[in-house]
Amino acid sequence: MLKKIIGNGVIEGFIPDGLVLWHDYSEEDPIDKSGNGNDGTVVGAAYGGGGLVFDGAADYVQVADSAELRPGTGDFQLHIWLKSAVIQVNLDGYIITKGDMGGPPVASIWGSAITGGVINFFNVNATINIATAGGQNDNTLHLLSVIRSGTTARIYVDKVQQDEDATAGANLSSTATMYIGKNVGGSEWTGTMYEVMFATATKTLAEAEADMISVFDAGGHS
Repeated sequence: MLKKIIGNGVIEGFIPDGLVLWHDYSEEDPIDKSGNGNDGTVVGAAYGGGGLVFDGAADYVQVADSAELRPGTGDFQLHIWLKSAVIQVNLDGYIITKGDMGGPPVASIWGSAITGGVINFFNVNATINIATAGGQNDNTLHLLSVIRSGTTARIYVDKVQQDEDATAGANLSSTATMYIGKNVGGSEWTGTMYEVMFATATKTLAEAEADMISVFDAGGHS
């Protein structure tokens, strides 16, 4: 079930259950608030404007591998609050990755990158391959969400479904370092990131979408 976060008697937001990583950069801290110890190390990026600013030149957050960050063939829910005004080409702006996206065709490696204003989520041999309709380089705050339930994966922007892959049951079990804001080889993303949530709760698509809607409606960033 969804949990309410209460601050000074005021509901500040919602978090989905099953979180294994939760970075809230608006608090200028890469500590994992999920309690699983998946803390980040910020390299180059600087806090500003209520989030973590990535300038596209060796700015990233590094998170050491852990068992919690390997969903395998199970369900997962990824939610990222972000904003960018940059048109990046040829998948040259990696938002989050686990493994070398330019490496051999291993199904366990996965990530999300942006080309122009289109955000893709895929594994390296594209047995999972979904994308937004575009426009996510408009310097506007967006909630990017990727949900997998069973063998179906969907990608959303601001709680609106953009694409679906019904054969997305690949084993995502890479033991590589997780990078937020780049690929292991570079290809840095440019923009501001506010919050990253990664959960591995077992949920139907309807249940996971209900959580996503609550995360979006709670907002909390500008």
